[in-house]
Amino acid sequence: MTTAGGVVFAGGAVDSRLHAFDVETGEELWSAQLPAGVHASPMTYVSASGRQFVVVAAGGHRELHVRAGDFDKAGDYIVAFALPSSTHSRASSRSVVKAGHYTGHILLDRTRLRMTWDLTITGKTAVVALETSGIRVVGNGKGRVSSDTLSLDVDWRFPAQNCGGTLRLEGNTANHDTAIVGELSYVDGCAGGGTKPGTFAMWKDQRRETVIAP
Repeated sequence: MTTAGGVVFAGGAVDSRLHAFDVETGEELWSAQLPAGVHASPMTYVSASGRQFVVVAAGGHRELHVRAGDFDKAGDYIVAFALPSSTHSRASSRSVVKAGHYTGHILLDRTRLRMTWDLTITGKTAVVALETSGIRVVGNGKGRVSSDTLSLDVDWRFPAQNCGGTLRLEGNTANHDTAIVGELSYVDGCAGGGTKPGTFAMWKDQRRETVIAP
């Protein structure tokens, strides 16, 4: 499971542990010993009070060797981990799109590119300047902000081939208003036109989730 905060939660190993990794670097951020092997996909949810949980089924597997001569014992455990509680209830706070510098990625067809934003907000009007790395694309556009929702229409250029197109992004705040994630559609003027879908995820400032014991 990959979260909007850029953390991958994974089991499926022979050490009966649930692990959390940084999606960009592969660094292990956290792990916890479970009473049986983890061979199910974790899930996450946010409670009404604003607390985020990660839940996984630990069922084990009799065919797998955990240690020399030992088998991964079967189990029927459901284990939940909670992120640190906040002094402010998320349910009582209003989510809003915030101006600032964002870093993240954009997925176009099967191409994933690092992307940066400089987002300016005046009233309900949003203005953005964006740039991707690897394959360098630059763009400028504007749109509207409504509470936790952002919509942008961007004209983009691919300087290496002197071509471009348009991009429409629709997203919402996430991760306690530190991220904006959503879907997009774009017209690729460099490849004969036509509208194609994609997704994006952008984070404001440093991002990282920390997991504590159950």
